[in-house]
Amino acid sequence: MSLLRDKETIPHVTKLQHLLNTVQGPAALGLKGLAITKANFDVTWEKLVRRYDNQRISLYMALENLTQLPLVKSRTADELNNLINRTEEAVRSLQELRCPIYEHYN
Repeated sequence: MSLLRDKETIPHVTKLQHLLNTVQGPAALGLKGLAITKANFDVTWEKLVRRYDNQRISLYMALENLTQLPLVKSRTADELNNLINRTEEAVRSLQELRCPIYEHYN
């Protein structure tokens, strides 16, 4: 939002063109054939938010990522770093969703 939607100096037509060039996969298919006009930026943005900004699904996916961390088969630096990175990513996702995360340090 801060990179595109909230930038008042960028014209809506330019924002829409950038958005359409950035969105991929099923979301892009849902926007195919959309006319690039000033009015269509807000319409397109709201359509994407309604469809993809679902807090319940985001929470489910963040918890799924945390509970489905890969097993460490051998204690190599690469595997341990991968586990740490994936764990931190899952915790960050939960924090972004404003879930209470308690960190304890010894």
